[in-house]
Amino acid sequence: MLTIKQPKSIFTYQNFDIEYHGFGVLNAKKIYYINLKIHNTKNHRIVFKSILIDSNAQFIKELKGSINSKSSYNGLFRIYNGDENSFVNKKGNIIKINFPYKIDENITTQTKFKNIKKYKEILTTICLKDKWGFIDKKGNLVIEAKYDNAYDFNEGLARVELNGKWGFIDKKGEIAIDTKYNKTKDFFQGMAAVEIDNKWGFIDKKGNLVIEAKYDFIDSLDDDLAFFDMQGASKIGLYLILNKENIVSYFHDGLASILINKKFGFIDKNEKLIIKAQYDEVGHFNKGFAKVKQSDKWGLIDKKGKIIVKIKYDQIIILDNNLILAIKDKIVNMINLKIKKTIKINVLKYINFDC
Repeated sequence: MLTIKQPKSIFTYQNFDIEYHGFGVLNAKKIYYINLKIHNTKNHRIVFKSILIDSNAQFIKELKGSINSKSSYNGLFRIYNGDENSFVNKKGNIIKINFPYKIDENITTQTKFKNIKKYKEILTTICLKDKWGFIDKKGNLVIEAKYDNAYDFNEGLARVELNGKWGFIDKKGEIAIDTKYNKTKDFFQGMAAVEIDNKWGFIDKKGNLVIEAKYDFIDSLDDDLAFFDMQGASKIGLYLILNKENIVSYFHDGLASILINKKFGFIDKNEKLIIKAQYDEVGHFNKGFAKVKQSDKWGLIDKKGKIIVKIKYDQIIILDNNLILAIKDKIVNMINLKIKKTIKINVLKYINFDC
């Protein structure tokens, strides 16, 4: 008989299988959410719920649906509850706006635009007669649709493709960095990854090569070659599966993870090894901390490599500067690092089992 091991995030209560389906910040230092997937094993119905809590782990309310903080507009987060017009504001209230965004009402009716992406920095990309340009929030064509491909602006620059080569333009549509690279990635904290002769390095906003192109792969948060488990706790680039060794990530808070002899450590922008390569997996530094994994357990380190939270948890989520969620044996612990206080959160107390 084949036994399928359940993910560690699933636990059983009465006739319900409950899975932690995501965690995040709704309103910094005020409201946080825990997404749950609830499966009624009797009628096989599945529902999604979001539990809202405050910084003291006190229950605020339950919402029907699953919040996605990565899908947002003007401070509103999308909530997947069967209604594509539903969003959650920073007070935890569900409101409805026209899909996909209010500002798109006039744009989406203009059939001349083949494809429209979301706004990240005032302008967004559009496709017109198989060429890409940029429009403003009123639907005005601001940058001529003349590029073979284009991505939205990040840190004031957008990557564009011309004749099979990539570079960057500014918001006036002027070339900021020549289209000469085989591949590029977005700017983040003043640096962008570029591919030169099948190797990857980093350039600054003036186009200067600040880190030599010598890496096989540079991992970024929004990379198409990366995937996540259901909780976003484990991040593995496709190249890892292919046993590539020469891998580095984007820099976060001045440090980048690097793979050395199948273990992860961290380097600074001078490529000096700051934190020894000793971890099976790591997260990016965020608010001065990074989660690290050893022997299938997660902990937290600071930028000096000091262990701040013992490596003993099934998952760790960094919420704010001094606040994290740590999951162990299906129990959610809210840990305040500043006052060194841990509060256990019993989500069963807050779920309305109406499915």
